[in-house]
Amino acid sequence: MQEQIGLTNFPEAKGAPEREAFSEPQLHFDGLGRLKITIYRVGFQIQRELRNQFEQWLRYYKAKIETADGKQVAQLAYRVVNGSYVEDFHEDLQMSEYGAQELEEIFALLYEKDGRLRGKWITGQEAGTKVFGPELSATGNKIAVLACVDKDPSGDFLMVQEDVRRREIGHWVLQVLLQILRDEGVKVVLTRPSVPRVEPSYKGTPVEGLLLRRNLAFIRKAGFRRVGLSPVMAYMAANPDHPSSRLPADRDADPEYP
Repeated sequence: MQEQIGLTNFPEAKGAPEREAFSEPQLHFDGLGRLKITIYRVGFQIQRELRNQFEQWLRYYKAKIETADGKQVAQLAYRVVNGSYVEDFHEDLQMSEYGAQELEEIFALLYEKDGRLRGKWITGQEAGTKVFGPELSATGNKIAVLACVDKDPSGDFLMVQEDVRRREIGHWVLQVLLQILRDEGVKVVLTRPSVPRVEPSYKGTPVEGLLLRRNLAFIRKAGFRRVGLSPVMAYMAANPDHPSSRLPADRDADPEYP
């Protein structure tokens, strides 16, 4: 196997879920039948009406995808940062109990402390296609980051069980999640594609590069495009007519590094 098999452990779910969604009746996923996605907020087992009083600016979610008979076939994780409550993005993310190393790295890479997109991703040699500009700002906006690089074990933001892959499950899950984020007022969705579960013997080899290109193709199919020449991809959830939506995937920038 080129990647570690199986799903990472899903945390014990306590309390009522934040959201649930079901696949359309006409989708059968090659015999699996209808699927359900259940989203839980991580770290809060208190009454839902009290949750918003705690760390309003950063929320951490995990979701599991199951068949009608309760078999888990996939899972995902993401965080939502509400820039309306943040003054120094770098410091606040470092201090937060519900942040993560990758979240800190993505924000430090893309944004100034006040949430403005760094100028080098807008103009100059590292601007890439220049399809993104100041509208990517985190200042006063909700930004979702699709990432799940937990220390032990690590994993992608979206993982699908090996024996049910290539059935469009991942595509359906991502489309449902993007709609949920739009409904919640998220402006920008970010992710940094990688292959964290590649077997150690394949790290740094052409196999890892092939797996990374697979993951890039997956998120580009959903409408993500690269921010400048950075390793971060963005999706404008609040603006379906953004210029990035008209940029063909094969014309997106691809630097030598991921």
